[in-house]
This record gives sequence, C-alpha cells and structure tokens, in this order.
Amino acid sequence: MSVVHLIVIPAASNRMQDQHGFSSAPVEPGWSAGHFVVGVPKGEEARLPEVKAMVEQLSAEDGPVLRTIRFRRGLLTASDRHLARYFRYVEGFPTFMPPAG
Repeated sequence: MSVVHLIVIPAASNRMQDQHGFSSAPVEPGWSAGHFVVGVPKGEEARLPEVKAMVEQLSAEDGPVLRTIRFRRGLLTASDRHLARYFRYVEGFPTFMPPAG
C-alpha cells in the first residue's frame, strides 16, 4: 500500500502544472513502503482530491505488478538498458554490513 501526501505549490507562472513524485523505503527484507507526493498550483486546492484519487488508482493498478516483479541477471532485454545501467550503479555502491550478534 502507498501513502499519498498532498501539497500546494506556489506557482511561479500560470504554466505550472500538477506535480507528482514517488519514493519508497524498505520496511523489511523484500518489502518496501511507497510514498506519493502530489501537488497542484496555489489557488487550485479544490483539485487535490481528484489528483489524489488518480494517484491512488495508479498505485492500485500497478501494485500487483510491482509486488511480483523479479529481476534476474541475464533476463533483461535491450530495451532495459537504462535499468541495467542502474543495477550496475547499485552493485558498485558502498554498503555496510553490521556485525553479527
């Protein structure tokens, strides 16, 4: 399940559009909690429930795929090149293993 946070964006111009962001954080091995942030320009706060509903629907539709997707070496296709690059970056990232005990 994802949590949706609502904000109002002070518009610098009248060309400002809705803003959406997503983040996740691990909660236990193999699981993470998702967080959406949605915003609308100042003066359009009445639209927040509509935008929130759209993001919640998107999350509900994507949830089954995201919960079952598994990446394995050798199974990525040419169109996954950006994902493969990200995986190489993550593999090289420093990690810390706490001492056992």
